Amino acid sequence: MNSWKSPVVDHPGIALAKEMGRVSLSAADVAGALCVPIAFVEDILAGRKAIAFGMASRLARLTGRRTDFWLRRQGRFEGRYNDRDWRMRALDDR
Repeated sequence: MNSWKSPVVDHPGIALAKEMGRVSLSAADVAGALCVPIAFVEDILAGRKAIAFGMASRLARLTGRRTDFWLRRQGRFEGRYNDRDWRMRALDDR
């Protein structure tokens, strides 16, 4: 039996929510600091929007985390789900 388990990779919005909770910021506070609509921040927090380079740069300035922290989290999230989707399509083709 294989004991290796795939690591759970959360959407980077989860990390953003944790950062916001740590410093007591609301979605409106973050949206104002990033100069984006509140709905955009809410979509990131809900996992409906990806974090691209521009947003990663803004988040880096706001949170003190590096830009690549946010980009790596997004990439790992997308890679995990893209890989799973590929495997599921392969099983469907049998």
